[in-house]
Amino acid sequence: MTFATRVKFLIQDRQIFQKWCGGDDNWTHDAHLFTELSNNRGLITPVPGYASHMETWVIAKLVDWEDVLNRTSSV
Repeated sequence: MTFATRVKFLIQDRQIFQKWCGGDDNWTHDAHLFTELSNNRGLITPVPGYASHMETWVIAKLVDWEDVLNRTSSV
């Protein structure tokens, strides 16, 4: 859960953070958190953004993943 933001956004989005990070299961549901934040506010990935979940619904959007695959594939 390393990310950059402004304090005012943390304050504005406090209920969203509490919803996904403050449950009885002591688990941070970061994928749900960032999905809801991106639906409400919009999020971008850090550049170059090579660290990413590889499921298409949460993949870093500013990376040409086909190009990365072609450059790194041993096939």
